[in-house]
Amino acid sequence: MKKRLLFYAAISCCLIAGCGESKKIDVDTDMMLGGLSSQDFRSVSYKMAQSLVRLQRIQKAQTPPNIAFAKVTNKSNEIIDTNSFLGKMRTELIKNAAGKMVFLERQNLKQALSEQDLKLSSGRAVSETTKILGADYLLAGTITGIKRARGRETTSYMRLAFRLTDTGTGAIIWEDDYEMKYYYKASVYDR
Repeated sequence: MKKRLLFYAAISCCLIAGCGESKKIDVDTDMMLGGLSSQDFRSVSYKMAQSLVRLQRIQKAQTPPNIAFAKVTNKSNEIIDTNSFLGKMRTELIKNAAGKMVFLERQNLKQALSEQDLKLSSGRAVSETTKILGADYLLAGTITGIKRARGRETTSYMRLAFRLTDTGTGAIIWEDDYEMKYYYKASVYDR
């Protein structure tokens, strides 16, 4: 009887300890366990889009330049979905560009070319305005980071840099960055 009671008590403790808490929180709530927070993700995307939209070469262009998104390279120790990051930047740019830039599809380029072939095979002409466009500029980025730990204390520095390169000349015509640093002190009970 005593063994059975201990068994049920142990099972109850395991069940209670194993139950976590889950709740919906605002995306800008600064709750993170390390690395890039959702607030940082959104802030960086917005800041870079605003900086790029204000670029004089874009504002004064006779025709809106074609911009293709290259890639974001993660050289930090953090696990970051760079495609999602670039996607968020693209969304912010499209929302704020006000027709000053044309953004080119590159992720689904094969499908776009296939659709163009279907259009041609159905007898519909492909006009100059419906041909796949080449990019005037490439937008790319790099994420770097430094993490230092001493005992229970850790500092983490991250730099997210983005640049716009002229595809005709190879010249970098715009670059901006966003820096952040975090401090974390583990409790005695953290492992």
